[in-house]
Amino acid sequence: MSNAIEEIKNTLSEHCLDDTPTHRHRFLINSETADRIYVIAQKITNGEWQCSCPSWIFGRKKGRKYCKHLDALLPQLEEIDKIQGLIK
Repeated sequence: MSNAIEEIKNTLSEHCLDDTPTHRHRFLINSETADRIYVIAQKITNGEWQCSCPSWIFGRKKGRKYCKHLDALLPQLEEIDKIQGLIK
């Protein structure tokens, strides 16, 4: 894995998680409004960034692609995609 990706991971969260068979670049992120912790991860099969928060889960049913957690981190997440050559 690129050193640049590791640097981005360190700036996103101090709580990085190991990759799973279905997701990579997994981070724990604290809720700003509740005493909860969510997981942000990139789906391996299509490169989509996902969040475990209710807004993302239920928003997907309404066609939304992002939640406030992903919106806030999108510049760093896109940088990971660029480093991996997933987007130009």
